[in-house]
Amino acid sequence: MSEHGGDAEQAARAYEDALAEVGFLGRHASPEDETGQLHALRTQLLRLVDALPSTSRPRRQCEHCGGQREVAAVHAQYGAGTAPEFVTSRQRCPLCWGTGLALKLPPVDQRGYIDDT
Repeated sequence: MSEHGGDAEQAARAYEDALAEVGFLGRHASPEDETGQLHALRTQLLRLVDALPSTSRPRRQCEHCGGQREVAAVHAQYGAGTAPEFVTSRQRCPLCWGTGLALKLPPVDQRGYIDDT
């Protein structure tokens, strides 16, 4: 692995550690709500990964978003006394947190809680 690939792997690990540390995983966690520290770490990781050829990246791409960093999401919008309107938008991938890389995070159970068994 090149020096830059090692830097990207180190940045990925720092990002994973920060996600686990702030408890930003589970059912109601949203990549859109990341804190300033998480934003800075993700930005650094993306900068390092984007500087590498795809064949030199330290991790495989996220299987959920195909490395695109975003996924389609359906949201219901409710008006006063009207039926909900369903709108499709793009949001950061909830599995890779918008990095496009396979992250090594604690497993989450079906209820959305960290599975620490």
